[in-house]
Amino acid sequence: MEEKRRPFRGKAGGGRKGRDERPGRELSRDESDGLLLCWGRNPSLEQLERSGESVERVWLARGVEAEFEAQVVRLAGRTALERVDRLALDQMTGGAVHQGIALSLRRPDEVSLDDLLDQLAGGPALVILLDRCQDPHNLGSVIRTAEAAGASAVLVPKDRSVRLTGTVVKASAGAALRFPVISVVNVKRALDDLKEAGFWVVGLAGESSEPLGKLAWDQRTVLAVGAEGTGLAELTRKSCDFLARIPMSGQAESLNAGVAAALGAYEWARRFHFSGDF
Repeated sequence: MEEKRRPFRGKAGGGRKGRDERPGRELSRDESDGLLLCWGRNPSLEQLERSGESVERVWLARGVEAEFEAQVVRLAGRTALERVDRLALDQMTGGAVHQGIALSLRRPDEVSLDDLLDQLAGGPALVILLDRCQDPHNLGSVIRTAEAAGASAVLVPKDRSVRLTGTVVKASAGAALRFPVISVVNVKRALDDLKEAGFWVVGLAGESSEPLGKLAWDQRTVLAVGAEGTGLAELTRKSCDFLARIPMSGQAESLNAGVAAALGAYEWARRFHFSGDF
């Protein structure tokens, strides 16, 4: 098959509704009926304002500030709103910092890799692959970073990876509800498809001899980040065109996935997305 990717100049390091005053019912943090529970003031207010039609119900703690309550009531409109004790919210969110509000909403529509590739027909683009991450805080952090750095999407394996939960939404400051997070069944096949679309795959690996900042990044890049401790899966590592390391001092052997992804994303972003601001 004809090679579509531009030559990479780096050093190789890898392989190829209504109002309701009833007491709040307890919800699991990962509902099975197609709904998602999220909490926290900023994500909740943003969702009510930006996509209120997706919200099924609002739970508001009794005793919140009058100004905040009025804002929630105004944004909720005809959406069912239930005033509950803070203990009920504690139970709903598993003891998370909910700031007096929680929402039940329909899960965002899933975006396929084919849809993404249709949108990224040409020009600079960054896709972040988060491989085998089980920590919802790390996934949320990566999604937030990806949006801020100008990336196009975050890819996660369908199996052996945390799914979208309220904790992910909170850790992403709400970005997980608006930014494309694509679940793929076969990571290798997804990377092959991205390569066919002109992407080069850079994997973060501590044993690489190539420092991250010295890599000659391509404008169309997949940044592959593994979970802290285990790193990239072997098959993912072999699918990388290049491996790069984050220089570190002290006794720490690795960074968590959120921090590592941020460092890698901004190495790309300062060259192709914020080139005039760095």
